[in-house]
Amino acid sequence: MFQRNNGLIKDNALKNRFTAYLKQSVHNRRIDYLYRQSRWCSIEQSINNIEYLSYKDEDLIAFYVESDALKRALQEIKERARYILLARVIEKKSFKQIAAEVGLGYKGTTSAYYRTLKNWRRRQTNFETLLILAKENCEQAMENLLVMYMPLLIKEAVVNGILDKDLLQELHIVFIQCPYLTHIV
Repeated sequence: MFQRNNGLIKDNALKNRFTAYLKQSVHNRRIDYLYRQSRWCSIEQSINNIEYLSYKDEDLIAFYVESDALKRALQEIKERARYILLARVIEKKSFKQIAAEVGLGYKGTTSAYYRTLKNWRRRQTNFETLLILAKENCEQAMENLLVMYMPLLIKEAVVNGILDKDLLQELHIVFIQCPYLTHIV
């Protein structure tokens, strides 16, 4: 009949030791395998980071930005301001992280970021000029209109409180008159 292995019999004691040895051996091999796999993954990630870090700012700008006008505008900005802007917008870093990397304080970094945005908007072509060019079917002017003022046409703009009703009416008039933009209205 069936006997239970309680380890009291000499044969069972030997089986128990061998079983314990086998379990420990398998356990150790499993840990070694997982350690090697995690080490390999970390090496692969390091290689990917090295490839990312080897790119220059100009390469990253070309990769992330498709619009030629936006590329030109980014290249006109000073290097530190460009780094702050790209780190905040593309890499989604906090102002504290950027401040530590750049060597500025928190307030200095935030003011540099918002100053860059303000100056950038100031350099953009004014709205009246864009409207005139758009009425003449200038494709670049129409693209600038879309880039600069499209958030006003989104429903969430009303919720966020950035809707200017006069501007919206002028935009609707332009969009209705421009054949290039009729797919939006």
